Amino acid sequence: MAAGAAWMVALRFATRLLGVASMLVLARLLTPEDFGLVALATTIGALLDIASDFNFDLAIIRDRGAGRPEYDTAWTLQVLKGILLALLLLVLARPTASFFADPRLEPILCWLALAAFLQGIGNIGTVDFRRELEIAREFRFHLYGRLAQFATGLTLAFLWRDWRALVAAVMARRIVLLLASYTMAAYRPRLSLARVRELVGFSKWMLANNALSFVRERIDSLIVGKLAGPGPLGLYTIAQEIADLPTSELAQPVARAIYPGFARIAHEPRRLAEGYLETLALVLAICLPTAAGIALLAEPIVSVLLGARWLEAVPLIEALALYGAIRTVSTTTGPVFLALGRVRIEPLLLAVYLLLLVPLLLLLVSRQGVQGAAFALTVCAGLQLVLALVIASRLLGLRPARLLGATWRTVVATGVMAVAVLPITTAIDPPALRLLAGIAVGGTVFLVTHAALWWAAGRPAGAERTMLVQLGALIGRPSWPGLAGAPPS
Repeated sequence: MAAGAAWMVALRFATRLLGVASMLVLARLLTPEDFGLVALATTIGALLDIASDFNFDLAIIRDRGAGRPEYDTAWTLQVLKGILLALLLLVLARPTASFFADPRLEPILCWLALAAFLQGIGNIGTVDFRRELEIAREFRFHLYGRLAQFATGLTLAFLWRDWRALVAAVMARRIVLLLASYTMAAYRPRLSLARVRELVGFSKWMLANNALSFVRERIDSLIVGKLAGPGPLGLYTIAQEIADLPTSELAQPVARAIYPGFARIAHEPRRLAEGYLETLALVLAICLPTAAGIALLAEPIVSVLLGARWLEAVPLIEALALYGAIRTVSTTTGPVFLALGRVRIEPLLLAVYLLLLVPLLLLLVSRQGVQGAAFALTVCAGLQLVLALVIASRLLGLRPARLLGATWRTVVATGVMAVAVLPITTAIDPPALRLLAGIAVGGTVFLVTHAALWWAAGRPAGAERTMLVQLGALIGRPSWPGLAGAPPS
């Protein structure tokens, strides 16, 4: 599980490097309206995709006895979904363009229809990369697609200087992933519906969860786009992209990697509880200081990476950073619910979240603009996190004292880091130097404080010890002073 999580985080890190490099160039070649326009179209396309996604791959991963009947049935349903989704996008292209009063949306949605079809005919055999914990192959598979998207987007942005470069980049990624799925996986699927009932029995709740998850991810963009327009939506999209780094680069890949491992030990309650507690502590130890650093250094981050015309996004990034940290911690509970077969919990939590979020978004965006959206997201995500932690703790038999014992050092170290970095945000010029100084001081203070607190607490088993053990394995050092003979976490 640790190796798989490391590979998935490495994939996200490589993807983010490509994304940041692309954003640095594209932000100077394209306008906020270009980004907002494509974000709006992809939101509509992804809404239909998620609303029809049963996640049959999760059912196959959980079922150790799955064979050709299950794989072929899953692939056949995937193909049918791709065809249906492509037809829906073609039908909705013109009405959507009329609704948002922008004719450019029609061709974008038509191209996204083709992308949906290509995704649908991809090889189901790639699910074995995760099922057998061969995450290195999963890493290469997705990296090929991202490289194609990166190269295409940058090349055509220089030539076309408008939204068409972003759409072409999406298409390039889909084509490469389709080809890679059949060259990297030896399995060759056939049309079959032999196991429809079995797969749908598990995955029907995943469909509800995916639909609600997508609404949670995109409803704010739709409301901001409708009430504020493409320009503010472009600012909001970029701000959320930066503020949400802890979730997109850490929590999502970790959750993707730990689910197969949790599924294997679901019948051992003690091991599952320990695994969850350690995962929670590790994720928090990375995401919380990262989110705090993004909020504190938002102005130099924007100045250096995006340029002066994006400075209006700074208050949004500051407001959304806490939301990103909350979302990151929340993603650790989903794999536990799935591994235990409690597939109803996550969609019910999402439904409660949306019932609170939608009216709050409509109220605050109409009154405060995009800043109101940031406040609404943070409040509702915080309430959802509390509920998820309470339910997960009861299922795993974890007392609040154990949760606090695993996480308090990170919270305190982050607070000390913030106190150390805050003076730097106003005392140093130019922005690039301020950014480098803030990162250096913040990272050093956090690591030293966290290590000191762990040492003072008696070097307990947990996230810190696991990180040292993994680091030792990486550099060829089997043990560390003071850890010999210590019980494993």
